Amino acid sequence: MRELAHIDVPRDEMAAILALPHPQLRIVLFYLFIESNEDVVVQENGAVMATGKKIAETVGINRSLYARTVPGLVEDGWIVPIERIGNITYYAKGQRLSAMQAPGTNVLQFQQRSA
Repeated sequence: MRELAHIDVPRDEMAAILALPHPQLRIVLFYLFIESNEDVVVQENGAVMATGKKIAETVGINRSLYARTVPGLVEDGWIVPIERIGNITYYAKGQRLSAMQAPGTNVLQFQQRSA
């Protein structure tokens, strides 16, 4: 895994993320932190080139639960379908997640006191 980036999450969006049901929360966090995952390729158009099976395994849910959960996340704007190859649809961060990519302003930086 790469080092996690600092992500500025507005308070209302953080509350919305934390209010998500368990499988939705896991999938949203997967897409939110996708840049830190070296095992997954993200195309220039934002498409996460991982199958539903791979994402489900990564987040710790079964494939059928993933398949039932994704349409609700698309409807709510967390992820968007970008590309379809055969019977596999690839998704990218939706508008709600894309807005959270600015450098963190809520990160405290500590300085050592000089004597």
